[in-house]
Amino acid sequence: MPVLGDLVAREELGLQVCWGQERLDREVRWVHVTELADPTPYLRDAELVLTNGLWLEHGVAVADYVETVAASHACGLIFGLLSERPELPPGLCEACVEHQLALLALPIEVPFTAVSEAMAALQGAARQRELAQSVDRGNALARAVAEGVDERGVLRLLRRDHALPVAVVDAGGHVLAAEGVDAADIDGPAVVVALAGPTRAEVTFADGTVASVFAVGALAEVEAALLCLRPFVELDASERDALDQTARFLTVDLARRHAIHAIESRFAGELLEMLYDVRRRGHELAGRLGAFAIDPERPLAVLSIAFGDGQEATMPGLSGIVGQVLVRRGVPNVVPQGSDDAVAILGWNDPADQLEPAGREVADAVAREWPQRRAVVGIGGVAEDLHALRRSLLEAREARRVAQRRRRGPVVATFDHVGTHRMLLAMHEEHTLHDFVAAVLGPIREHDLQHRADLEQTLRTFLDLGGRYNDSAAALHVHVNTLRNRLARIEELTGRDLAATDDRVDFYLALAVGVAT
Repeated sequence: MPVLGDLVAREELGLQVCWGQERLDREVRWVHVTELADPTPYLRDAELVLTNGLWLEHGVAVADYVETVAASHACGLIFGLLSERPELPPGLCEACVEHQLALLALPIEVPFTAVSEAMAALQGAARQRELAQSVDRGNALARAVAEGVDERGVLRLLRRDHALPVAVVDAGGHVLAAEGVDAADIDGPAVVVALAGPTRAEVTFADGTVASVFAVGALAEVEAALLCLRPFVELDASERDALDQTARFLTVDLARRHAIHAIESRFAGELLEMLYDVRRRGHELAGRLGAFAIDPERPLAVLSIAFGDGQEATMPGLSGIVGQVLVRRGVPNVVPQGSDDAVAILGWNDPADQLEPAGREVADAVAREWPQRRAVVGIGGVAEDLHALRRSLLEAREARRVAQRRRRGPVVATFDHVGTHRMLLAMHEEHTLHDFVAAVLGPIREHDLQHRADLEQTLRTFLDLGGRYNDSAAALHVHVNTLRNRLARIEELTGRDLAATDDRVDFYLALAVGVAT
């Protein structure tokens, strides 16, 4: 937008600054020609009033007129001199000083239309510059998106034209990038609340700072915000346009990342299918690992990461957090994520005893991201070759399941913490295990469902306590004879003998599979 100084610089106008030299940087929306004694109903903010003082003939006091114009937030006053009034009216300059209103004098020989034409030319040139800047910025942003420039790089492109304090903050309140402002000054929780509610133009931080909000989101969902740490009303049109344009490009970049992530996730997820179906797809493993810069000829390892607090086992972004930690450690990795866990397959060149510290670092990073959740990590043994990788995966997942069931205690579990029978169970296909559980426990579960009984829990308690009748009855809060009757009913339903070691082992394994699956 043109400023007062631009008009003063037009030599053909011959404008003389009577007062307000230091106010020549005020923006001018337009020149408003008026001879009304009270032009305020028609004035807009930042307009420049142009008058030759005909209102003086109606008895309007100079001081009152200037006060009225200043109250309308005009950016200044041009007084057109006439042959019959070749000097400024007495008191006009003093009144403008009092109300901090810039005062310019227009020579007698210069018509008002010349001022309007000059203003139109200035606005046209300013708009042309803004459009050129917008096109240049759009081209630069498009190149940046195509080249994979991060959020910080995009903000730097924005600040090339507008030195604004800006930041990109995601819907979780995390500062992804900041330029012209310290990331520590961003009130993340306030942004979370703002993005979760109805669309708004501003957000107020706890310290009173007001920031303008420009939504960033793909798939019709607001996922982040471009913040400018200035109130929206203080931004001029070109700044708002630039911020809105940048937010749109960030949205495009976000959509691009979603698409890439979906492809990578699908590509990575097939790794697990290959590992579980080695006989048919094992020959594809080496090439797929190589696509993620993991050398299939070197040692490999697996981590299984999930939450163990009874809520959702995974959260969106879990695999990304895990991957970042491992990249910082210089470990090549791929982290497919499902509903049960995120599985990190690693190219592991460090000693085997360093896996547990790495797992602990992953658990700590996940806990920082979701401080209200209990993250657990299961660690499989180091696989010396591709053939042993499936075993490492099974070990990691079984160790993670054990850590999940405990609800407390260590959040990182290695396979050393898992009973050896669990490894035997883990080596079987899931449908085979389900068939085994149905064959052993099916009659008990059907009876419990029909009669609202608790024979399965009775059996579990009895086996967990080593078959000791008195201890089991006390744990179940029943008489020992009641316990004996229940166990007899279990033997009757299943056709198995709890005194026989083989049958006890079958019961124990079936119950273990039931918990794991």
